[in-house]
Amino acid sequence: MSTRKKSFAGFRGLIKRNFISFIICLLFIPGFINAQSIGNWTFDNILTGTPGTHNTVSAASLGSSITLGAYNGGTVYFGEGGWPAGALDLNAYLQFSLIPNSGYTLSISSLVMNVRRSTTGTAAGSGPNNWSLRSSLDGYTTDISNGTLALTSTPAITVVLPGAFTGLLSTVTFRLYGYNATVSSGGLNRFVYDNMTANGSIILPIVAEDFKAAVVNGDAVQLAWTLNSDEPMNELQVERSTNASDFIVIKNIFPNQNAQQNQYSFVDEPVLNENTDFYYRIKITSYSGKAYYSTVQKISFTGKNNFSINALPAHQGENIRCNIKSDKVANYQVSLYNMNGARIAVKSIALGEGNQLISMDNRSLIPGIYVLIAERTGKKISSKIIVE
Repeated sequence: MSTRKKSFAGFRGLIKRNFISFIICLLFIPGFINAQSIGNWTFDNILTGTPGTHNTVSAASLGSSITLGAYNGGTVYFGEGGWPAGALDLNAYLQFSLIPNSGYTLSISSLVMNVRRSTTGTAAGSGPNNWSLRSSLDGYTTDISNGTLALTSTPAITVVLPGAFTGLLSTVTFRLYGYNATVSSGGLNRFVYDNMTANGSIILPIVAEDFKAAVVNGDAVQLAWTLNSDEPMNELQVERSTNASDFIVIKNIFPNQNAQQNQYSFVDEPVLNENTDFYYRIKITSYSGKAYYSTVQKISFTGKNNFSINALPAHQGENIRCNIKSDKVANYQVSLYNMNGARIAVKSIALGEGNQLISMDNRSLIPGIYVLIAERTGKKISSKIIVE
């Protein structure tokens, strides 16, 4: 072999070895790790499930409306009787839970369900025609997903879960409801389960220590926490929710790696209504792409109404009037906008506590939809008004 060919062969071998090493490295970067099974229920003569490495799972169980649970051939499990012929019955379900171990967070990316309705009995095909999946995150009030049940096969139905199932620190329970059942004379009203798998990850979180939330000045929330990690962080996000499930980002913080900062604080000034609950958490993202979450802190504003605005009905040619309810003496600016975003009128006024009637010195308005916005110290509230 010539020197040139030997050199080329050596270069090709080097590229191959480096490429293999690169792929191996990618497998150990968190962002490239595929979701794994963190819970599996086979229903092969058992209702207990198999957990992941750092979590536990509950046994599967049926709701109180279902009259019988049994195995068929040792390979499937079914709930028989009690499935509603009409709308969903909140007590007719199969239930199972996933629980992260202490100090770990639970992120569930998808559920894969092998399910069908009954193929036995005379006439065959009795049982629920539809399914609905809900969870404890919102008290089983809304569908995560829903669909129809097959009869002659047991397909794998994959439900991709939303972001609310990421970074969970406590138990989450799923309920699979069956409804709209076909109940024939001689038929068996069965919902049949072959296999259930929860995919996701369980990670040891970077601890946002001493995360606290407290009300300040009656209408704001002071958040404070200490970041305890040797791994460099790319971004911190303060998240807020009104239902402990759907969080929005209200503040992005980019740590200064040279400053060695580990203590953080932020003041949130949410729009308040009477009897409002807010939930806060900190999302921490590393440079490697890992996402970690703090515990969730709850703040309640009971009987508190920061301030409100209510526009009164108006007709063409009349001035716009509104009621403003204020909980303290403050300076307000009230602006009137059309639907194109153009400000038509503005009024600055000092208001005391309680309800006050405000009249805008606007020019004659044509019929249409307008928006009133009242602002004080950076906070804004709005009310829509229709001019007839």
